[in-house]
Amino acid sequence: MSMFLEYLRLEECDCIDDASPELLPKARSLTVQFCDNLTRLFIPTTTETHNISDWENLEKLLVACEGTHMTELYIRHCWKLKWLPEHMQKLLPSLNLLYMINCPEIDSFPQEGLRFILIRLWIRNCKKLVNGQTEWRL
Repeated sequence: MSMFLEYLRLEECDCIDDASPELLPKARSLTVQFCDNLTRLFIPTTTETHNISDWENLEKLLVACEGTHMTELYIRHCWKLKWLPEHMQKLLPSLNLLYMINCPEIDSFPQEGLRFILIRLWIRNCKKLVNGQTEWRL
């Protein structure tokens, strides 16, 4: 029998500089915020809801492998985040909610678009993304 935490929250963990999937316990809901030394984050395959917020230096969001069970992804106040993972539709096939607020450096969606079962897409104060989109490929 596999053991899961229902909820894991990492907050103000400046001593962490790597968040590889094997270093994080299995949790259905994962919140990581104010971890300023992290520049990248691998999303574990077992996480269903992922909250990322208030990272000064996060530049890259990565998915561990195809077939994650994530249904909700919240990205807030990640001032240096430049792009979402390429091949998101293959890596996050169950994603139905994508929420992005105050991520001013993201300038485009992945090249293949967001053609999965998104039910809700919320973008706020992501000026490069909104101003640079000529085709949304939803």
